[in-house]
Amino acid sequence: MSLLNAGKSRAGKWGVGIALLFLFAWPGSVAAEYKKKIAVEPLIDPSGWNGTFSPGPLIARALERSLRTTEKYQVLSLSAGKIPRQGQRHPAQVLIQGRVLTFHMSPLLKPSANGETEPQQAEVKIELVLRDSFTQKKFAGKTFSGRGSSEHIPFRVPQDEADFSAPGFIKSAIGKALTALANQVSPFVSTTLNAVPFEAVLFSVDNEKREVVINSGKNNGIRPLDVFDVFSVNKNFIDPVTQYNLGEKITRQGVIRVKTVLDDYSLAEITAGPDFEEGFVARSHYQPIPSGGQPRSWRQLYGTLIDP
Repeated sequence: MSLLNAGKSRAGKWGVGIALLFLFAWPGSVAAEYKKKIAVEPLIDPSGWNGTFSPGPLIARALERSLRTTEKYQVLSLSAGKIPRQGQRHPAQVLIQGRVLTFHMSPLLKPSANGETEPQQAEVKIELVLRDSFTQKKFAGKTFSGRGSSEHIPFRVPQDEADFSAPGFIKSAIGKALTALANQVSPFVSTTLNAVPFEAVLFSVDNEKREVVINSGKNNGIRPLDVFDVFSVNKNFIDPVTQYNLGEKITRQGVIRVKTVLDDYSLAEITAGPDFEEGFVARSHYQPIPSGGQPRSWRQLYGTLIDP
């Protein structure tokens, strides 16, 4: 056999191998980027606050808007009030909570005789925590601050989502401070959640038909044939001897494969495991690698006990 023919033969074998690799790997086992459901809860107002408006919900709405514009998450709005829960589970996977440490604006001075005005100064400082909505396990926490100054632009409390993009708000001292704040919070949330597996919740189970429905769909990047491991979560695992709460116990129950995908939910078949229950967690096979580190196991991530 000539070298040319031998090369063609090897290339053909490699081509077949690559084709088979894609055939068996796509799409169920390919790492997928799913959009996690997150919700920003209204922040707690500063201690002793007696202003004419509440800065905690205002800041939460500003952060919510900033995170939504990244298009990395499905952001569930809390600004209109308490969002409904599905049974005992919050519809969001991750909650962003916090409190306002500082919310300060200097008086907006009137122009003097020569027409010059001292700029209004604003400072906002907050403390944020990211938690698992079900177990309340803390993923990360950090303090952020932002400053801004403006001349002749009075601050008005935004009445709706559109007001946050209005030039009058953006150019105000508080608008600039909140923009600086959001520009710090967004990368922090992104870096933290990159190390958190995507999870959906089983809210309908038919063990006889071997079918389940999960509370995530196209809006979260779910596709037909995607595969998820299924776990039960006991968030009050008690030591029978000491009666001490050992934390969460995660037990692997089986595997599901997605059949039909709609906007906000998906139908999947049970491919392994008996007796699934509503409230079980479907977790992606995808194991994100934290920035600058090695992949983290569920034990490292949650600090929990795991049954194989």
